[in-house]
Amino acid sequence: KCRRKFLWKQAEEITGASCKVNWPTVCTPTMHGGLGIPDLERFSRALRLRWLWIAWTGP
Repeated sequence: KCRRKFLWKQAEEITGASCKVNWPTVCTPTMHGGLGIPDLERFSRALRLRWLWIAWTGP
């Protein structure tokens, strides 16, 4: 959320009306017309699932 706020308004508080581009477009890879900024929610979810998988299958 901090990245999102700074990217479009450079302020602590932001409303939807201040955004120039929607967040899914920002997270789209540059080769597909986005800015290539990683989606931290998706990354966090994948990392937690990986940790669970390692804990479940580990020795």
